Amino acid sequence: MRQRVAISSGWEPGQVVDGWPLVYTCKSVVEKIEQNASLPFVLPVVENLDLCESMLDGMDLLILSGEVLSIKRNVLEEHETNVLRASNPLRYDNEAALLHSALKANIPILGICRGYQVMAAELGGEVQDEDVNEGNFIIHQQGKIAPPSKAVHSVRIVEGSLLSPNFSQ
Repeated sequence: MRQRVAISSGWEPGQVVDGWPLVYTCKSVVEKIEQNASLPFVLPVVENLDLCESMLDGMDLLILSGEVLSIKRNVLEEHETNVLRASNPLRYDNEAALLHSALKANIPILGICRGYQVMAAELGGEVQDEDVNEGNFIIHQQGKIAPPSKAVHSVRIVEGSLLSPNFSQ
């Protein structure tokens, strides 16, 4: 039986393509799941957060995805509220609802970039500027360094971990 992998999506209110609100995710995440004989399911950003729990019915893994747009706008600065949420409240609220629903259902969760930041913020942690931009050897914005299809840093999935059935080495 193939693993069913839910992937959170981004939401953009119509600024990238004027007047066209978008729901999106990085295709490479979908492709990696497909290559590993799992079934990818991109979850839409919804207005009714009560749907988030139902969207995870039958799923084996939740991926809280990264963001195509600037990570800089997501960090928490001193004396500010959750800038990660403030930058895109509807997306954040969906990600938080999916996170808490997955925890309640004991579904393993992988946070990629923004997704990991949401996990940290929702589970009592913080994301500060120095965690993301200052003195960090991981490149978060590829810019002209490499095309989106080329990885600029790697992640190692430990054999036998909850994620290993979904991502072969």
